[in-house]
Amino acid sequence: MRADWDDEQSDHLGEFDLIIGSDILYESQHADSLSVFIERYAKAKCEVIIIDGARGHGGKFSKRMATLGYSQQQTIPIKPVSGAANYKGKINTFERLARV
Repeated sequence: MRADWDDEQSDHLGEFDLIIGSDILYESQHADSLSVFIERYAKAKCEVIIIDGARGHGGKFSKRMATLGYSQQQTIPIKPVSGAANYKGKINTFERLARV
């Protein structure tokens, strides 16, 4: 399902136990917007997988997720996708066992 992070009228989406996003932390304010969105739609127990394209905003997002009670595991892709030999992105998996 696709959704707009800033659309506060999307309450009809419900809550999810898995949220996935890829290369979406383009600007500094995205870390705040995305973490608010996740908190709004995540179930008490939730896994969030975010592909961080290494644009410099992943650290801020990780700190926001920690304040929401998520632990983090970071994985470096084993081999890059075709034509992306210089890709520096990382796979971040956040897990929360219950709301804080």
